[in-house]
Order: sequence, then structure tokens, then C-alpha cells
Amino acid sequence: MVLDVLVKIARELNSKNIKWVVGSSIVMNHFNLVDKMNDVDIIVSREDIHKADEVLKQMGVMRPLEIDPGIYTTEVFHEYVVDGIDVDMMCGFGISHEEGIYEYELNNDSYVDSFNLDGEKIYYSSLEDWYVLYQLIGGREVKVNKIEDYLMNEDCNVSKLSNILKKSLPISIANRVEQLLIKKK
Repeated sequence: MVLDVLVKIARELNSKNIKWVVGSSIVMNHFNLVDKMNDVDIIVSREDIHKADEVLKQMGVMRPLEIDPGIYTTEVFHEYVVDGIDVDMMCGFGISHEEGIYEYELNNDSYVDSFNLDGEKIYYSSLEDWYVLYQLIGGREVKVNKIEDYLMNEDCNVSKLSNILKKSLPISIANRVEQLLIKKK
């Protein structure tokens, strides 16, 4: 059901040339790291956020935000329900931490790859990004370990991780990323 909704959303976003990527559990599922996907998490470019919002409002129901932003400094965060599936749309995704703010901005570096699902192109963010984002969010150690194992034993974008290290990160996470890079050499 989640993937059906993803295809439906992708069809509309792609038809309007909106720059977007999917993240979180759908990315992990694509790499066979999780079986279950509960929702659709989409990150949209700043210039396309209003168009994407209109698309999702037409496809489903926008829910009022009922969460405390907590550590998140995300510029735009909207929740929708499309065909019974929760869809989160973000722009300017940011996470506050003890050393500053880590920002995941959708740009050319964000478009890692795509895959076709029922004839629609699905753009996804990188496992390297989610390796860091899940550490920043906290409470996701099982996912972090699964991604780390995959990056160690399979494919790893060393350049992507090196660029991530240039951003604001807590020392403990920066050290963990550096250790992964050392092991990959």
C-alpha cells in the first residue's frame, strides 16, 4: 500500500517537474535493510515547495501538526494522508544538536539515484545521508547499525560521507563517520 501511494505521488510530482527525493524507511527498504514501511517521507526543493504542497493537498488531506518540533529546525514540515497512508513533506530539513544545526538541503548532491516503480521514476536520498540523520535524530541505533553494516560490506559513497563531514555535526557522530571512512580505505 505504501509503495502504491509513493507511485501515485511520484507520478504527480514528476509530471510537474518538482525536485524531490524520498527518504527514511523507503530508502532502507530499497536496499533490503527493512521490510516494513509505515509512511512516505518526501524532501522537496525550496523552489518547488508550494507546487508540491498543492499536489499533495489535491491528492489527500492535510493534517494539522500535532508534534513538538523538538530538535527539528525544518523550514517546512507538512503531514498529509493519501489513501490512508501518512505522507510527510519537508523542505530545509534541519536537526539541532549540541554543536549547532545539521541541515539536509535538497540540491544536486542529494539526487543519488532513482529507480522505476510501476513505470514511475522514484528519486531517493542516500543511505549515507540517513546514516547521519538517524544518528542525529536519536533512538534509531538499530537502523544506524544496519546502514553502517551495509556501507561497510557493500557500496559506500566515500565522497558523500566526506562532504557530510564538512557540515555541522556533533563530535561523536563526526568520529563515527571518520571511522567508517578509514575502514573503507
